[in-house]
Amino acid sequence: MLLKEILHARSLSTLGLTLLAPTVLASSAPIAETLATLRNAGYAPVGENPDGTVAVERPTRQRAVPLPVPSDAIGTTPSLSGPHDPGALDDVPAHLFDDADDPDPLSTYLIPTQPVPPTTSEPADLARRLLTNAAARHSSRR
Repeated sequence: MLLKEILHARSLSTLGLTLLAPTVLASSAPIAETLATLRNAGYAPVGENPDGTVAVERPTRQRAVPLPVPSDAIGTTPSLSGPHDPGALDDVPAHLFDDADDPDPLSTYLIPTQPVPPTTSEPADLARRLLTNAAARHSSRR
């Protein structure tokens, strides 16, 4: 029944299919074109090797292309862009607990009524502004 359906399908008429036996169809088109057309029509045909065994075709896998790694970057520590002070964060942890005896420790963290527009979004600049504000807040409490 399936072979008769395939044989009489209008979308497959370009293949020139002929029923050779109750379970065998032949095509006048090349094997690659025949198999591709049948697959595009929703069927799952298989080809044969010259010795009569089923030809198993594996689709080619698409793999991601690895990004090139510069040879001088291997084993090095990434650097920050722009100027930075490596010791700038050394004394920050001590300031975190300075307001432990303050009756209202959250008062120093209130949002100002006039927001300051950020000048840049570079991580080094943001860290520098945070450290400057923390130092100013710490010195104003003394």
